[in-house]
Amino acid sequence: MGFASGISSVSGTIAGISSSGELGVGLAGGTQQTLLSQSLSPPAKKPVFKIILISYWIASCVEMLIVAFSSGDLTNFLIGILLSPILLPLMCTDFCSPQISRVWLIPLILTTLIAAVAARANQRWNRAEYPTLLQRYNATWFCKRCGHKWLVNS
Repeated sequence: MGFASGISSVSGTIAGISSSGELGVGLAGGTQQTLLSQSLSPPAKKPVFKIILISYWIASCVEMLIVAFSSGDLTNFLIGILLSPILLPLMCTDFCSPQISRVWLIPLILTTLIAAVAARANQRWNRAEYPTLLQRYNATWFCKRCGHKWLVNS
């Protein structure tokens, strides 16, 4: 019985009717974890690839705002947010003026530099610190009766 026994998946559906007769339906889901399970969970690695994806998405959103405000049409911004940001540079070169296409480079370069520095720092931490923390976690024992944790020398 380890930390995983304190984790459960939850999901639910809720429906309601407003005073004006409108029907609303919502879905919810996620995980639930006990405090004991949280205290016994293994160390987590820091994200590397996720940082790069999020930074690209932020740069895409900034560029979509530039395009939307320059064209005066916010529907393009909303559609662009819903579309995959991977298509954005292609869309921008087809539909934007050359000035806006050059402006796209500014948020892309800035967010790429910030993401590269953050991702590199996380990668170094994952290589240097994480193995030590994982080894310490694997050598730790827990008493279910008294709640005490101790390291066992192997």
